[in-house]
Amino acid sequence: MKFKSHAQRKAVMAKLMSMKNLGGFRFDPQEDKWTVGRYLKTDKAKIKFVQKFPNSKGAPLYVAQQVESEIKKENESKKGYKSISIGDIQYKNQQAGQHFFSADTMKFFASRTESDAFTKDGTDYAYFVTSEKSGFDDPTRTFTVRRYNKKTHGIDTIGDFNQYKKRGDALAEAKELAKRG
Repeated sequence: MKFKSHAQRKAVMAKLMSMKNLGGFRFDPQEDKWTVGRYLKTDKAKIKFVQKFPNSKGAPLYVAQQVESEIKKENESKKGYKSISIGDIQYKNQQAGQHFFSADTMKFFASRTESDAFTKDGTDYAYFVTSEKSGFDDPTRTFTVRRYNKKTHGIDTIGDFNQYKKRGDALAEAKELAKRG
């Protein structure tokens, strides 16, 4: 959701700046405006923040994060999947004694991972995308959809290795697989 006009944007920021927090301090335009701008990145999030907290707390970090988290959950439920960190998957895979993400393996295949994986609550799998060089002498990167097993922490290839020429196509497939569960 976007502000309908510059006047609406100005009114929202004026509302934020007039708020008092529990300690009686006013919204600090230098500190709190930066917090709201950084953690409430969309206009929808900023409007929801003002509506939810009209009489208290200017913009403490935890409130800003709480509102952003609620909006993210709403969006994820509409999409039919949620994003999870690839770092969590890498850690669990390595803790299980597997080597998919080891530095040597990644270097040998000139492999990179996207920062997010996609999953649906109540399922055993998450899907993510890797990219690899097409060949030792070819710098072109191609993309592969991978499946992470949440129980065994193993990684499988979905479809063919280097099946996708475009990153967006591989990401779209990973998201679609996550939606289906």
